[in-house]
Amino acid sequence: MTREITIDGLRIYSAANRKSPGSWRKHANEERNIKLLVTQHLEIRLHNIRFDLPATVVLTRIAPRGFDDDNLARSMKSTRDSVAKFLGVDDRHRDQVRYVYRQEKGKPKEYALRIQLGGMIRCKECNQVRVDE
Repeated sequence: MTREITIDGLRIYSAANRKSPGSWRKHANEERNIKLLVTQHLEIRLHNIRFDLPATVVLTRIAPRGFDDDNLARSMKSTRDSVAKFLGVDDRHRDQVRYVYRQEKGKPKEYALRIQLGGMIRCKECNQVRVDE
């Protein structure tokens, strides 16, 4: 079973497609806020589960309009960093965690992020391991 959380209202931006560059500080704050929000949701909703590696993480951006694939991957960098930290791995090790990027068309003004974690899971309280299907 895959564990899934959805963060409604979270708008994922593409840094490459910004109409006005704005200040670097504003963009850095947006990235930091996304990391913080994703980390909080993971820790609150999945606090009693430890995921054994290797694992697969599916990150789905929900928005009225889509990105092309390279912008989609870049826009998910903060989310990927937060998931890797939650799992206790470095996100560059592809043999431990495989990341898949997807997007779905939302209604007008509908924005969300869905995170699906799969693989083997271990209950922190009972220490039993089972295969995630």
